[in-house]
Amino acid sequence: TGASLPASLCVYGSCIMSSLPPSSSAISPSSAAPQRSVLVIDDSPEDLALLTEYLRHARLRIAVAFDGREGYQKASVMLPDLILLDVRMPRTDGFAACRLLKADPRTRDIPVIFLSGCNELDDRLQGLRLGAVDYISKPFAPEEVMARVNIHLDLRSRLVHQTVAVS
Repeated sequence: TGASLPASLCVYGSCIMSSLPPSSSAISPSSAAPQRSVLVIDDSPEDLALLTEYLRHARLRIAVAFDGREGYQKASVMLPDLILLDVRMPRTDGFAACRLLKADPRTRDIPVIFLSGCNELDDRLQGLRLGAVDYISKPFAPEEVMARVNIHLDLRSRLVHQTVAVS
């Protein structure tokens, strides 16, 4: 409700700067659910700043990584509920990171949403074939990203509850 967020944000040892206020109408946090976590893997400080402000406002725990290898390592330790993953990054790109995530039994079931400027059909299809649950093109609308994040977090939560109920 109009609350401003800090100009700098440090999460899991990584700090980013931002001056962009979120639109509270785009976010509908779940008040009764335990705090869910999102790992954002992107090499763009501007995109990280914007995304983390929206995710934080939605009361999600946030971790950030600046390339695919660092993202895979953080995902293996923290086991986030969802990963937002850029494609084009230095050292280890998003496609390679997704392959690592999907090959690892600890991380293979974590939903991955590609968020990338690679907007060609072949790139989008490759991301989905690698196991991503969604693909959002840059430049992105933060409200759309949050809607998709909430959808996939809710789907994951239902799947986890169904698995527990069957066990």
